[in-house]
Amino acid sequence: MAVVVKEFGGHAEVALMGVFDGHGPHGRSVAQLVAARLPAYLASHRSLFTGDLARRRAVITAAVGKAHKKTLKELDASVSGCTACVAILGPQRLTVANVGHSRAMVVQVRRLISAAPRFSRSPFRPGAKESWDASSS
Repeated sequence: MAVVVKEFGGHAEVALMGVFDGHGPHGRSVAQLVAARLPAYLASHRSLFTGDLARRRAVITAAVGKAHKKTLKELDASVSGCTACVAILGPQRLTVANVGHSRAMVVQVRRLISAAPRFSRSPFRPGAKESWDASSS
């Protein structure tokens, strides 16, 4: 599920873009609920548009937590959920937040500006499970 909100938070030059990937028996419903709620929760915090990085991080974390709690009240998400990648693009800054295994890449025509992390812990990468097992013992 993807979301694009132009003039995000009442700011003409700000846009929110998000991708929500559901998993499990109710994954699609979880992704739809979070995608429907998260933009409003984020837009309600003015410091998201004016605050420093630590403040923006706190606002995004709180908004994701609020969407998660509200979703849990409406459906059994004990074996379902969603990952998310949300970007807020303004005239002077780009803020990207990842929840779960989702990642973003920022690309400019013919030139890579930023790439996803070089290492992402995934149980599906060769050797990753053994690495996790060794680090948790």
